[in-house]
Amino acid sequence: MKLTKVFDQTNFQEKGSFYKILNTLVEKSDNKEIDKILGNTNSQFKDIESENISKLFSLVKKDYKVFLENELSGNISQLDILLDILLRDGNAILKDSWFEELYKRQIKKINDSCKEFVELIESESKDLDENRRRDYNIYRACVKTAYQNDELNNFDKKVTADEYSILKTLASSLDLSNEEIRLIHYSIIPINYLELDYIIKILRDLGIVFYSRKTSNVYVADEIVKIIREIRGKSSADKYFRRLLGMFKDPIINLICKKHSISSKLERDQKIKSIINQGITVQNILANDIHKEPITLNDKKKELNTIMISLGVDPKGVTLEDKIQLIINYFNSLEKDEKLGVTPDGYYSLCNDLKTHVSGLNETLINEFEFKEDTLVLNSELLIDHNIKPRDILELLSKDELKEFCAIKEIKSRGDLIDNILDAYTDSENVYIENYVNLGVRDLNVLKVNNIQLSAAEIGVKYEDVTKRLLRDLGFNIDEDLRAKINT
Repeated sequence: MKLTKVFDQTNFQEKGSFYKILNTLVEKSDNKEIDKILGNTNSQFKDIESENISKLFSLVKKDYKVFLENELSGNISQLDILLDILLRDGNAILKDSWFEELYKRQIKKINDSCKEFVELIESESKDLDENRRRDYNIYRACVKTAYQNDELNNFDKKVTADEYSILKTLASSLDLSNEEIRLIHYSIIPINYLELDYIIKILRDLGIVFYSRKTSNVYVADEIVKIIREIRGKSSADKYFRRLLGMFKDPIINLICKKHSISSKLERDQKIKSIINQGITVQNILANDIHKEPITLNDKKKELNTIMISLGVDPKGVTLEDKIQLIINYFNSLEKDEKLGVTPDGYYSLCNDLKTHVSGLNETLINEFEFKEDTLVLNSELLIDHNIKPRDILELLSKDELKEFCAIKEIKSRGDLIDNILDAYTDSENVYIENYVNLGVRDLNVLKVNNIQLSAAEIGVKYEDVTKRLLRDLGFNIDEDLRAKINT
């Protein structure tokens, strides 16, 4: 949910903590655009429209990221647990009771996983590579020293900011995922259960969440999610990570799992979910984990070129890092684009038809996006609020389920089944108008995702056609003879 929409759901008092932080950042900034926005107001945030508050935040978001990084640095506490819950797809809006339930479940899961992880490290099991066991033991010994050395000087046990920065560098050098780091931390540092009111207060004071007492809803705006994701080292949303992993064949998925001590006995879907939940970065997956050693740098680049072509990304970029960044940029452009790929009416109809013809999909959505149990989530308005688009839903279906749905709805089954389904629920004229800007800037990648299949040569003509329709709808006359005369 966008920041402007969150503002509409909360009152001034509930936005107070965020306004306080924003005011401090605005006062420190020398951006002249801020003065233009504040020029027509008395600089009181309560009197500024939501749209302008959102613009102000966009101007100081880099400063907010620095502020948040400083607040989180040296804080090996439960903030990492809370942030990871809020970052998951579908958790942008949560009932406070459900947020508390997810928090309890996460603590139990971590405690159970820590026990298993320690047993794996301390045993001589062949399920764990000896070099990896050495890496874990090195990092665990360092965390133990950092946490316990204060006790020798009669201070409370904790990890200081300086120690934490060193641990982060060590973890990066050992190629540890967020989940591996967390399990090692909490195998040394005990987790104490925090009350819900205290949790919400912590997050509100940092400007991360908004809480409506009237609806008991906890909101985290899309703009905040992106900043936290950057801080947590996640370059894209989980749904796009899942899309990328879904492109890999089983041997590659198994290779990733082996490198990060994920059980080979799990089903493919469970392996993919575990990879995502581990907090392994897209950069690391593409740079290292999908490649079977020994491999040359040129061969790595060739493999990435194949992935880029499959995604519809131009396989350019000189270095490996350049190519990885282009893939990440592609996914981020999809997230930034607010178009559904079908019309709102089409999305509504699609949800109704899926509800009728695909059994168990509602439960699948609940499990995948952590919605509250026994909730009807196949609702287009609810899904739009959670930034879940038609393609995100269809990608959760198996190939057999997609084929069966196409057969029932008499949708062609040749070619890409998901594209065929989206095309069937698309009012092409309205979709062209919704994508008018994307046509104008010739963004082929975004147009493709939004179910518009055009070649580069066809875009110019289509842009003219849509422009003519818009002008006619506004009551203007199109002089075709004059247009033909001056056209080159």
